[in-house]
Amino acid sequence: MKQRFREGDVIQRFSFDTPYHPANDFYSLCSDEQPVCMVFLRNFGHPITRHYILAYAQDHAQLLDARLVVVVRSDPGTLAQNIPEGVIPFTILCDPEGVLAEYFAQQAVSGWRGRSGESARILRSAKKEGFREEKGPQPLPLTLLVGEGGRVLYVHYGRTFTDLPENSAAVQRVSRAWLDAQPPVVLTPTDIAPEQPEQPVAPIEPAAPEGEQAADPPEGAAMDEALGQPAPRQEEPTWQETPLAPPTAAPEDFAQVLRAEEEDRPAPMEDEALPFQMIPGQSEEPEVDYTAALKELFGGD
Repeated sequence: MKQRFREGDVIQRFSFDTPYHPANDFYSLCSDEQPVCMVFLRNFGHPITRHYILAYAQDHAQLLDARLVVVVRSDPGTLAQNIPEGVIPFTILCDPEGVLAEYFAQQAVSGWRGRSGESARILRSAKKEGFREEKGPQPLPLTLLVGEGGRVLYVHYGRTFTDLPENSAAVQRVSRAWLDAQPPVVLTPTDIAPEQPEQPVAPIEPAAPEGEQAADPPEGAAMDEALGQPAPRQEEPTWQETPLAPPTAAPEDFAQVLRAEEEDRPAPMEDEALPFQMIPGQSEEPEVDYTAALKELFGGD
């Protein structure tokens, strides 16, 4: 399993497909002024995925400080045939083979480990309509905030199947909090040249009449070589120390606050009927070789 991403890591440049446009450049979406919030879910037809996509679409107008990208494990052609373009107000990134999930080290766990009260409620309602959950490990959600050049600003690996921003309003709060936590730009004396005060021009005294000597300058006075006059006295500039900017909250502090808030979320319930069990003897993380797929997506070795 690959190592998880952390704040400050850089995502390798890659291209991706949406249901309507192939080969899009990921870096073209990213900027620090309006970072990309990537939310990794399961395939588009899964009840939990549809629950959150509907929630994001309902209040997407509130999302002003980030661009939402929902990653699903679905074929772009299949989605294009069933969902007209423009119906979903944000970007759907298709990762049918799970290549990005492997690249970002998205974990898959059995049902009892990733279960939460919200996921149990969603699945119970779906079962009444005939839905049957696949057996075996299922991917946990992943949330990333990405800035210019693919720089990871914030990352959260979900611990349950519903451990992610619940709607666009929550995504807005996460992105706005990160932007507000950035330190202001402080200009140093080398950034702005200080304004030089105008120096007074020394008056030129008339030359002494012929046969008379000009008055001797005071002892120790400097002489102006060109005019033979005492040079005007220059005040030595005094350096004024620029006060340091007040300390500001660092992105790491903000991430700790978010994680502290996540500790208050309800823990997975184990006293209710489990949606499904892992097959005995099956590994929680399926052994799949993604080498060829990663080469095709990113290029190179």
